[in-house]
Formats: sequence, C-alpha cells, structure tokens
Amino acid sequence: MARKFYRNDPEALNEFAWFIVGPDTQLKKPDYKIGLQIAQMAASASNNKSPDILDTLALAQYRTGQKAAAVATQTKAVALAKKNGLPAQNLAEMEKRLRQFRSGK
Repeated sequence: MARKFYRNDPEALNEFAWFIVGPDTQLKKPDYKIGLQIAQMAASASNNKSPDILDTLALAQYRTGQKAAAVATQTKAVALAKKNGLPAQNLAEMEKRLRQFRSGK
C-alpha cells in the first residue's frame, strides 16, 4: 500500500515508518521489518539527503539488528542535521540515538 500511494512522498513514508519503529509507537507488536522497508523507501525517495528520514532509517536498522548499518546511517543523519542547521533539540535527540546505537543498548 505504501509503495503505491506514497512512493514519491518521502515525508509521508517517513511518518509511516516512524509510527512503526519510533520509540513511542502505540503498536502492540510493531513489525520492524516492514518499518525498515518503508524507511528505506523514504530514504531512497529523498536521495538520502534528509537527516530526519535517515534518523528513522537508522532506528529501523537498529531495531532489526543491523547495528553497524544503524551507526553508519545515524552518523550521516547527524552530520546532515548539523550542516542543515536543524533545531538543537532535534540534533540532540539524533546524537543521543547515535550513542545508543554505538553502545548497543
């Protein structure tokens, strides 16, 4: 469904993926693999240039056990966030997740 209707809307895909993999998900049994697929579509649709979308992708990677990929993706997200001047709170949250991914907790 997401592919058909939102494949050219990276922000909508990102919101959908975050709903699944985000820390405050309301889902009882989130399917992180589906969340990862949607996050990958969002990243691709944004040409991997959106720090927010890469942040979601990194979390999806982490939740599906792809810890090294999560660290690499989150590192890129943080660098882009700094370059693009994202608000300090957003940047701090991204950096916190990067530390989490590196520590494996």
